[in-house]
Amino acid sequence: MSDGSRTPLTQRRSFVLGVSLIFAAIACYLLFGDSDQRRVLRLLKEVTLAASALPGDTDAARVQRLRAALERHAAPQLSLSVPELGSVDGADAIVALLENAEGLRFDIAVEQSDVRVAGVRAQATFLVSITVNTPGEQRRQVRTLSFDLLRHKDSFRIVAITASAISREQPEARP
Repeated sequence: MSDGSRTPLTQRRSFVLGVSLIFAAIACYLLFGDSDQRRVLRLLKEVTLAASALPGDTDAARVQRLRAALERHAAPQLSLSVPELGSVDGADAIVALLENAEGLRFDIAVEQSDVRVAGVRAQATFLVSITVNTPGEQRRQVRTLSFDLLRHKDSFRIVAITASAISREQPEARP
C-alpha cells in the first residue's frame, strides 16, 4: 500500500500511534533515565560502601577501595567534619584516618536519603546506621551525613562531608 492510497482514518491512526510512541519514550526516559539526582545518589553510595568493611575484607583492601572512590568522586578541597574528630581536609587525610583505625571495622547502611540538585551544586542528606565492630564489642550508631557537591563535567565531585553527632547508640548482641 502506498502513502497516496491511505485513507484519512488510517493516516490519523498512524499519526496518533506515532505521537503516543514519542510520549511513551519521553515518559520512560523521565521515569527510568539517569537524572542528576540518581547520579549523585549512586556516587555517594559507592563512597559509603567503599568505607564499609565487607565480609572477608582486610584493612588494606578497604583503605585502597576508599582511596580509589575518593580519587574518582572527591574534589581537591574535600573536607570531612565529625564531632568526635573535628575537621579533616583532603582525601589523603581522610584515607589516613581509616588507616589509623586499624582493627576498627564498621558497616554503613543508608536508611534514608534526600538528594537535591540546583545548577552546579548538589546537596544530599543520608540517615545512616553505622555498626562499629571493635574487639569484643559491637555498637550501632545512627547519624545524619550531609554532603555538598559541585558539578564537574558530566558528574559531581564531593566538596564536604559533615557527620552529625550520634543520635542513637546501642550495644548489639554478638552471635
